[in-house]
Amino acid sequence: MHARTMDVGAIDLPGGAAYHLCGPLPFMQAVRSALIDRGVAPRDIQYEVLGPDPAVPVRPDLRSG
Repeated sequence: MHARTMDVGAIDLPGGAAYHLCGPLPFMQAVRSALIDRGVAPRDIQYEVLGPDPAVPVRPDLRSG
């Protein structure tokens, strides 16, 4: 499997925009960091994690398989 990257430096970022990220945590960490490096304020970046969230414990009786 090939890892894909997003070159945030190649994107025209409009001033005063809000950014909404959705995807796996490593992807969002990379894109969020790149946006901040480009001068986007952290308060203007919202995100939603897709996939398992290690911060939310799952009851053993609810685990599948």
